[in-house]
Amino acid sequence: VAGAERWLDGHSTPERMADGSVLWDGFLFDITERRRAEDDLRENRQLLEAVTDNIPGPIARLDRELRYTYVNKLYGLLYDRSGKGLIGRTMPEVIGPEAYGRAEPFVKRALGGERVSYENFLTMPSGEKLHGLVTLSPDIDAEGRITGLYMVALDITERRNAEEKLRESLNNLNRSEKISGAGSWSWDIAADRFIASPEGLRLWGFGPDERPSFAEVTALIHPDDLQTAHDVLVNSLRTGEPYSIEIRIRKKGTGEVRHLLSVAEIETGADGRAARVFGVNRDISERVKNETALRESEEKYRVLVEEINDVVYALDGEGVITFMSPAIAKITALTPGEITHRPFSDFIHPDDLTMVIERYKRYIDGDISPADFRIRDGRGGYVWVRSSGNPVYTDGQFAGVRGTLQNITEVKQAEKELREREEMYRAVVENSHNAIAVVDDGFRLTYVNDEFCRLSGYGREELTGRNFAEFLDEKSFALGVDHYRRRQAGEDVPSQFEFGFIRKDGAKRLGEVKSTVYTDSYGRVNSLVQILDITERRRAENELRESEKKYRELVEHANSIILRMKRDGTVTFFNEYAEKFFGYRRDEIIGENVVGTIVPPGDSAGRDLEKMIAAMGSDPDRYAFNENENVKKDGSRARIAWTNRLAPGEAGAGDEILCVGTDITERARAEEQLRLQAMVLDQINDCVTVTDLDGRITYVNDAECRNLKLSREELLGKNVETFGDDPEKGPTQKDILEATLSRGRHSGEVVNYDADGREIIMEFSTHLVRDSRGEPVALCGISSDITERKKAEQELREREEKFRALAEYSHNAIIIIDDGGVVTYVNDELCRISGYSKDDIVGGPFAMAIAPESVEMMVDNYARRQRGENVPSRYEFYLVRKDGEKRLMEASATVFRDSAGRVNSIGQLIDIT
Repeated sequence: VAGAERWLDGHSTPERMADGSVLWDGFLFDITERRRAEDDLRENRQLLEAVTDNIPGPIARLDRELRYTYVNKLYGLLYDRSGKGLIGRTMPEVIGPEAYGRAEPFVKRALGGERVSYENFLTMPSGEKLHGLVTLSPDIDAEGRITGLYMVALDITERRNAEEKLRESLNNLNRSEKISGAGSWSWDIAADRFIASPEGLRLWGFGPDERPSFAEVTALIHPDDLQTAHDVLVNSLRTGEPYSIEIRIRKKGTGEVRHLLSVAEIETGADGRAARVFGVNRDISERVKNETALRESEEKYRVLVEEINDVVYALDGEGVITFMSPAIAKITALTPGEITHRPFSDFIHPDDLTMVIERYKRYIDGDISPADFRIRDGRGGYVWVRSSGNPVYTDGQFAGVRGTLQNITEVKQAEKELREREEMYRAVVENSHNAIAVVDDGFRLTYVNDEFCRLSGYGREELTGRNFAEFLDEKSFALGVDHYRRRQAGEDVPSQFEFGFIRKDGAKRLGEVKSTVYTDSYGRVNSLVQILDITERRRAENELRESEKKYRELVEHANSIILRMKRDGTVTFFNEYAEKFFGYRRDEIIGENVVGTIVPPGDSAGRDLEKMIAAMGSDPDRYAFNENENVKKDGSRARIAWTNRLAPGEAGAGDEILCVGTDITERARAEEQLRLQAMVLDQINDCVTVTDLDGRITYVNDAECRNLKLSREELLGKNVETFGDDPEKGPTQKDILEATLSRGRHSGEVVNYDADGREIIMEFSTHLVRDSRGEPVALCGISSDITERKKAEQELREREEKFRALAEYSHNAIIIIDDGGVVTYVNDELCRISGYSKDDIVGGPFAMAIAPESVEMMVDNYARRQRGENVPSRYEFYLVRKDGEKRLMEASATVFRDSAGRVNSIGQLIDIT
């Protein structure tokens, strides 16, 4: 009607009627819009083809049977000139079965409605090989059906070739890093992006595809090294300087500890600040392991050298010291540096110098016998040493001596003490109020003292060799002989009894006998008999006198720290030795509290000493024996062993504490030294043995071989039971092994036997040798032959046993007083007379039980005797017993010097009340 043109789609069908006529039925559809859409589609397709033909990449469409329905110009040129020959052909036919085989899984996914991309290698008809990036998209119609595929390809051949070259270069780099154990890395600081090579990732325990952050990597640094690594990195970032550091890490996953050497450089940005870090990490675990093994090996030798007591020295032809081992400090407190390059004569005691120089000259003639002499120490004194050496020749000319020095001061001291004690015993016996005699196994008198001669009326020549029974009265004869025979046989016989004694003039005396037996060095059993004439005592036993009790302490010149303090710690007394030791004068310390003066508020280990002093004031008995750290006026610290007990003060009994202290500060050991290890081990006199944990010998030095008279080959690989042992005389080798494994170290004495069966007494010290992980790997033993010393000690004990038997069974009260007026020994008789126990008397002043009227005379006699003046050897004084009773005593005293040169007094007392 409007004149507009429309497109119609008509459909009609004939229908025959009953009358034979035909009726046409028809349907018309307006398809104007569809026609217009089809026209637009054709135009768009033409436009699309024009566009796709100018896209620098192959484009194609395939139907569901994978037949090409469209290809753009570039796709066609790849396979033929126009590309028309591709329409209707299938994808496998065009690209070939091998390339299609790689593409097929992606084609199926695209036909399933998924948009996919993949890379594929294609061989063109020209033979050219291309690498393409292919994208497949499903073609979906208006009803949602997939009618085919669109294919878009991109030629990435040049990029893939470049990537391949880069990959090959990276593989070569990775292979080089793996071989060298090094891995490279970088850290972009601003982006916080961490990149590492595969080897760099492997070193930390990451897989090659993992991308850890910088924080994740540094979290694997060992906790003990983390702060150091952080400080080094921060410093490099600040200064821009490169760094190199060794660190430990714990690998991800396994936790295995590895050692890395990390080297890095800093790249700065335009602003001059650190922008990136480039680094290389190298695994140095094997090197560290080797270094650790080396240190463990050195530790074995260091432990051996530390335990060696002998000093190794070397002299040149002029007698100048050219070498001295560090062990010299243990003997003299002088370091090798203070001794070397000086003539050896500078250190010899003047009295020994001539002998030593003569001995040195004899070395030239080959005389290598040991020599004993004294050398100067660093403390102003001298020590005894035994020198053993060998001459050294150069080109046939005498060039000096190499040898060892062994400290024999204790042996010399033991010999000196033996002589002193013998002198002391003789002084006691000859000045004893008791008649003393030694009776041999034939009942004959072999020794008598002056008192025995006075009591019997016979001379010493008349008594020696006489039968002791001749002096017993008829009533006592049978008892005396019976006791003697039974005692000699080892039976238990009363050690004290009374008997009648007949003098030369026929007079009878009543004696109290104390007897004991001892075995001399020849194995013979002798009886030591002490007789006290109690004839007069019996007549006066019932006469008693009472006396009041008084105590007085004399400690001014004691060789110990002695002080008194109130329960609150205020000092009330400070002896002279304490002044010298702590550096305080009395007027500086008395009235002051011990805390803050000689006692620090806390010790080096954190112990609260102020609290301890307060507790001592509340409960002194709890601290009767105590060790703690003290401080001197100059600030230096010392460790003191204290004996504390309540003492009467001005306010009354028990309000003050008496403190007696002894300095027990340990001396620092000599510094470690490993030089000349082999020479040290083979020249020392100490025996050195190293075994495995089962006791098999892995090392012995020459001294051990000489000691056992066996070669090193005869000992190595054998068990230490080869040394022999005697369970009844000391520990077995098995005991020593088990004790050392259990406690880490062990020491003592053991009996060994050499190849000839000779018994050797050894003083030993053993300990475990541990590796860097603290695991035991070996046992080391150092021992010295002390057979001769033990013989000297045995002789000393025999002589001391004589003295102790004399003193303990004496009818006289016996007391020994040191040069400070302090009692160091009393016998049972003195305790019986005074009523005090030995613990009450020993350690206190000798005047504590003397009556007031006798104190002045006794102190004056003591002081004059100490000065060497003539003092009556016998005098009387009054003694006050613990229960207050006063007794009249007769005293005799003599003096002797101990090993330190101090004058001591021995007193013998008789109750003549």
